[in-house]
Amino acid sequence: MPKPKIKISVIVQTARLDFPILKRPDLHLFAPTLRTLESQTFPHKEFELILSDSRWEQRKGMFSSNEQLDAFTFPIKHIPVYSKWKDMGYWHAQANVNQGLIEADGELIILSGDCGEFPPNSLQKFWDLYQEGYFASAFVNYIAVGSTIEREMLNSTRPDHRYQFLKGENRWFPMGQQVFGYNSYSMDAILECNGADELFDGDKALGDCDTAMRLERASYKHIMDKDLAIYEHHHYGIPKEILFGKQYECWKYNYSLIILSDLHKRIRANDYTLSDEDMTFMRTQAENMEINWKFNWDNPIAKFWKENPPLFNLKELREKRLNGERITYRW
Repeated sequence: MPKPKIKISVIVQTARLDFPILKRPDLHLFAPTLRTLESQTFPHKEFELILSDSRWEQRKGMFSSNEQLDAFTFPIKHIPVYSKWKDMGYWHAQANVNQGLIEADGELIILSGDCGEFPPNSLQKFWDLYQEGYFASAFVNYIAVGSTIEREMLNSTRPDHRYQFLKGENRWFPMGQQVFGYNSYSMDAILECNGADELFDGDKALGDCDTAMRLERASYKHIMDKDLAIYEHHHYGIPKEILFGKQYECWKYNYSLIILSDLHKRIRANDYTLSDEDMTFMRTQAENMEINWKFNWDNPIAKFWKENPPLFNLKELREKRLNGERITYRW
């Protein structure tokens, strides 16, 4: 009997320590996601979980045996992340996304943070909105520190500030720059846009907004529904063993990069280089925003960033994986 087609790939991007949840030293960071995905109403053989893990080397034994995998009713892929930024100790969230996309088999991609809990109808809701022609983004509510997601605890959560934009309606259609966190898009659409832009790596901010804006330029529509929300535990940040680079030596400003991408009307990522004019524009934008950091384009990391742009074709890399090749570094 043939295997059911995978309709949804949930990609969790993570680089945290095993027990980062505040006041819950007993709760592993994957536990809330694993437990609540087991409760999904969506058919369990039609979705997969991909853990795109920057600490894979330390956790590679967690899902390495058939016995461990058989404990779950849905497929799990636990994969390492390959990124030059990771190797140098800098932020590399877009690399986590692209590594997951290469390994994904789903028609619909749901991007997830770690430490998140999915109410039982979440995947079905993402899928239903996709069938209507939209890419859904979930509201993200933070669970009170030390709590669980028991029904009586929901009133003690910190709600997503974007609820205000519903204005009494059931749905809201955000602009790309308002889309972040737990998002979705089709595999075909994200391959058309050539994945998450790894030029945003090296720094933390705005990569997910850039992806949503490029999808918007390609005529795809985002939606948020009042009944689609994820509950995330408060947690500690990324450990120094991952972010050992000099994070606070300011050598670029991702907000100016996202403005530049908008000016160029870019749809595809990872297929362009920055000109000297682009670099000057970004610095001017940062200065106009009165950023107090001192920019230093002579910083070796800044030079590396400009001289080593990510250039690759994600669709071709994924096809190589489907043909049995192991894909590591993309550039």
